[in-house]
Amino acid sequence: MGKKKRWLTALLTGCMAAALLTGCGGGGQSAGDKTTLKVGVTNFADTLEPTENYFSWVVMRYGMGETLVKFDEKMNATPWLAESWKISDDKLTWTFKIRDNVKFSNGKPLTAEAVKASLERSFKKNNRAETFFKYTEMKADGQTLTIKTEKPSPSMPGFLADPLFLIVDVSSEGERDFAKQGPICTGPYVCESFVTTDDGSYGRKGFVTTLLPDLLRAGDYDGVAVCGPPVMMERVAAITAEHGIPCEVSLEKRMACGLGACLSCAVDTRSGRRKVCKDGPVFAAGEVYYAS
Repeated sequence: MGKKKRWLTALLTGCMAAALLTGCGGGGQSAGDKTTLKVGVTNFADTLEPTENYFSWVVMRYGMGETLVKFDEKMNATPWLAESWKISDDKLTWTFKIRDNVKFSNGKPLTAEAVKASLERSFKKNNRAETFFKYTEMKADGQTLTIKTEKPSPSMPGFLADPLFLIVDVSSEGERDFAKQGPICTGPYVCESFVTTDDGSYGRKGFVTTLLPDLLRAGDYDGVAVCGPPVMMERVAAITAEHGIPCEVSLEKRMACGLGACLSCAVDTRSGRRKVCKDGPVFAAGEVYYAS
C-alpha cells in the first residue's frame, strides 16, 4: 500500500538464504530514485510460507504481508486492510468492510472474496487458526466480508491482527512457490529471491557475507540494515563500510522490564551504554561494539 522500494533480506536458518525484496504497489519509481538494501536474519524461519509454524511473522516483518487489522502503540485494534467492522446483536456475526483501491503486488484488486480465500487457506493449512476462533460461515459480497462464529468472539479484530491471518493472493499460488519466493500480498515489498546455502544444495554456495559484496557492486543502494548473530552483523557492517554504504543493525537482547529500568538489555556503544528496549533496537553499525 506504500511507496515502492527494493531491499535484500537474508534468512539464517540451518543454511543461509537471502531474498531480494522489490517494491510494489501503485505508482513506479523514477530512474533516479535510490533504493535501500536491507539484510536481516532470523533463526526461526525455514520458509516464507506464512501458514507454516510462526513464519508469517517474518513475512509481515519484511514488509510483504498485511492483515485486516493491526495494533497501534497502545495495543488497540485499528483498521488496516479492513476500514471498519461491526458485530451483530447476538455477538456471532462480524462484518468487515474491505478497503477500496488496494491491490496485491501483482496488480490484482483486493476484494472481500480474495480475503475470504486467504483466511480459509490459513484455517486449512494451520490448525492454530482454530485456537483463535471457529467459524460456521464466511461470505463475501463486493468489499464486505461476513464471518459467523460458533460462539461469541469479542476479540475478533485483535485475532485477525495476528500475522497468521495476513492476506495473500491465493490465486497466485499455482504460479509462485510461496515457501521459496514468498507469497503475493498487499505490502510494499515482494520477494524475488536470492538464495545461498552453506553446502550449495540450493542457490549459490556460501553465506550472506559471500553474496553481499557482489550485490553491493552490482546495485545502487542507500544503505544496509541487518539483524542476526553479532559476528555476522559485524562482518556485514565491515563489508558495507568498505563500499561506503551506511549500515544499521537491529539488536536482539533479552529484556526484563521493557522500560529501560533494569538495564538487562543495555549494550556498549561509542556514545556510551544504550538500552535496546528504549534506544533501539536499531543502531548505526559504527556505534555498536560487538562481543567477540
